[in-house]
Amino acid sequence: MRSNLYGAALRIDLRRGRLAQIQPGAYRQQLHAALTQARRSATGRIRSQHLSVLPDAAREDLGAPGSTPAEGLYEVLQEIRAILLTGADTA
Repeated sequence: MRSNLYGAALRIDLRRGRLAQIQPGAYRQQLHAALTQARRSATGRIRSQHLSVLPDAAREDLGAPGSTPAEGLYEVLQEIRAILLTGADTA
């Protein structure tokens, strides 16, 4: 899952589009920090503060409608969310 998240997060442009305009600003900063961490952690762990933000991010918060990178990231996040909710161990 980490490598899937890493690859999907790399395709997202954090400086433009919907991610740059999300309100409130505190949520935008948390989501930006979480995605930045995901982009750095192909094999490492993602901190719980970041993991608490990503799975609940709305699809529209990840990019424009029809954006293939945003859709890919959302699908990975939904898989992670399902794993977290079921308590499955992926180690």
